[in-house]
Amino acid sequence: MILLLTFTLTAVMTGIIWFVQINHYPLFLKIGKAEFISYEKEHTRLAGLLIAPLMLIELALSVLLVFNETKQHTLAVSALALLIVIWASTFAGQVPLHQKLIAEYNKKFIQQLIRTNWLRTVFWTVRLLILGSMLGSVMLSAAKHL
Repeated sequence: MILLLTFTLTAVMTGIIWFVQINHYPLFLKIGKAEFISYEKEHTRLAGLLIAPLMLIELALSVLLVFNETKQHTLAVSALALLIVIWASTFAGQVPLHQKLIAEYNKKFIQQLIRTNWLRTVFWTVRLLILGSMLGSVMLSAAKHL
């Protein structure tokens, strides 16, 4: 059950990060300079209300998965390690860039946000693939016992 919940939440987060990477962040470059700071403040507030709880739940589930998964422990640890890198990137890279963008419109900061967010996008995708592999293995094993 923990694996299924972790996989599901990671699938949600992977979908969100791909939307942000391909659609949302590039559109920052289309917002007028006069409106941008107000937009960025509201974006940061609303995104935080959605993303922060999801990330916290995903982290908690991932830690539980590591402690509960015996057959695929190495994969569970790998998936958690990717999540730790995602968190590090978020708080060392994206959050400070958003704070700078709240203070001033700067195309270089937006471009840096887009560029550095690829790490999170790729790592969430790889994490989803690992968890999907784990879930597939469990399902195949269960099917063999039917």
